[in-house]
Amino acid sequence: MKRAVILLTVMAVVVIAAGMAISASSGTPGTTSSKVVKDPITETYKLTPESSGNYRHPAVAEDSKGNRLVIFRGPEGNQYYYTYCEKGGTWTPPKSIAGGNQPSLTRSLYAYIKVDSTDRFHCSWEDANSAVYASFRDGVWTTPIKPGLAGRYDLTSSLAVRSDDEVVTADCEVQGLSKDIWLHAKGRNETQFRSPKNVTRDFEGSTQPCIAVDSKDNSWVVWKSDYPLPNDPLADNLVIYLGQFDKNYNDGDIDWLPVSYNPGWAFLPQVAVNTEDKVMAAWAQSTSGQYMSRLYDPATKTLGPIISLNIGLNVAPWHTFFSKMATHGKDFYMAAMSPARILFLLKFDEQKSQWTQVAQVSDRSVEMMSLSSGYDRMLVAWNSFEEPTGVYLTTVEVDPLIPPTKLLTIQTGPGGTTNPSPGTYTHPTGSIVDVTAIPGFPYEFTSWTGNASGSVPTITVTLDEDKTIKANFRYLVQPAVNITVQRKVERGFFNAIYFNIVSWEANPLNNAQVVTISAQRIYRKLRTETNTQWARIAEVSGTTMTYVDRNVSNKGLDYVYAVSCLDSNGNESLYY
Repeated sequence: MKRAVILLTVMAVVVIAAGMAISASSGTPGTTSSKVVKDPITETYKLTPESSGNYRHPAVAEDSKGNRLVIFRGPEGNQYYYTYCEKGGTWTPPKSIAGGNQPSLTRSLYAYIKVDSTDRFHCSWEDANSAVYASFRDGVWTTPIKPGLAGRYDLTSSLAVRSDDEVVTADCEVQGLSKDIWLHAKGRNETQFRSPKNVTRDFEGSTQPCIAVDSKDNSWVVWKSDYPLPNDPLADNLVIYLGQFDKNYNDGDIDWLPVSYNPGWAFLPQVAVNTEDKVMAAWAQSTSGQYMSRLYDPATKTLGPIISLNIGLNVAPWHTFFSKMATHGKDFYMAAMSPARILFLLKFDEQKSQWTQVAQVSDRSVEMMSLSSGYDRMLVAWNSFEEPTGVYLTTVEVDPLIPPTKLLTIQTGPGGTTNPSPGTYTHPTGSIVDVTAIPGFPYEFTSWTGNASGSVPTITVTLDEDKTIKANFRYLVQPAVNITVQRKVERGFFNAIYFNIVSWEANPLNNAQVVTISAQRIYRKLRTETNTQWARIAEVSGTTMTYVDRNVSNKGLDYVYAVSCLDSNGNESLYY
């Protein structure tokens, strides 16, 4: 994989926008949908218009087809907008989600997008008073709804999608002095969220939740405590906790595991789960002025050391603590801001227990960002800090994802089936599968096509990629039926001539297949010669249905007959 070189100075790059060359070092953004090539592995797009500002707080995701969706707060401050780009296409102009038919918020702050197995985008956005959810697919939005908690929301509302496409959100509700984390769930065919479950029960003033799910659909939640650890005499703590909950919200193998410094002030935690079900927690640690992280391995129940991302914090205002984390296969990535508000993408090296900078994402100061994984790109949506603020998308090339499974599609032509039967099957990547072609009567197997070849009925398929194979069969032309023999004699003055009149009918199977019979061959042998090969005695046209065998020299000879058929390609049927 290529690696970006992190530049300490802003590079001058060329943007083709409305026929003009614009220098990126000038700080002038490109037009909507314009592309800024920053270096060989990053591309930046400006998604909002030049003519107006106050677009901010974006979220981004990509579906399995490569289509991308970005949502962001509009100029009004309480409505959300979106722009969409089909793979290989261009970005649509910003449009209000669901035509503006969305619950109004005081001032939208944070947004999340996750994609399910059907390529539906699930979106949530929120402020300190409530949260809104809607989903998007094929250009259509569902009606936005509020999951709904009785009290006031406190940063932040986050979202995840389970393997059965159930959406689960984690929210903080403030009731007086109580702060609790609640989980909401909504099934694929449900239009409303079910009753929420309080998973922290006012444990140490829980707030600022973030949620991710593992391959078993367990929920992993991190949150910030506003109070010190139990039995801790030091009161100066804001501690990050990690909790695990099963699909029914019961406590999992760990229960409120502290992961951050003690003492210390920690803020705005993030959590992600990779394809190995390892869990990474990350947060901003104001007491050390750094972003921190910690890896937890559920298989060994091992909590790794606290590791710095080596990017200092800009501690004023507080929301520059904000960072985003996502997984790409088994790799963990973070998007985090430097004290100068420049955005960087980092990758975790588990062998070395350190974070390394992959790319500089922004060429100007940043306010908020979102991070998501595509097939071969990490996607970072961000909004600029200086007014008028605009929304940008930067993509950074990474190794393509290796899907954990591959698809084997088995097809057949007419006349047969296969074992396994025709259909599409999911197998682990690298699986070896035997497939056998089984002809039906009256067909024979001829060949494999698609991602297979040869004429051997049983083949072995290695699923290093999605593959489609097809078994092909050929109709076997059938012999004539209902053969009858009339024995005749012609008597002369001194001798007799013996002959047989052979008659037959066309095979209805040939008629059903609309097979053209080009010729027919007559075979005979003595009835008593059961082990003797048939002898061909004549060939007639395809439409002839009788033949006179005059080569019968002895009235005592008892012959039996067979009639084969030849198709237009010269293929001859069996005749015995």
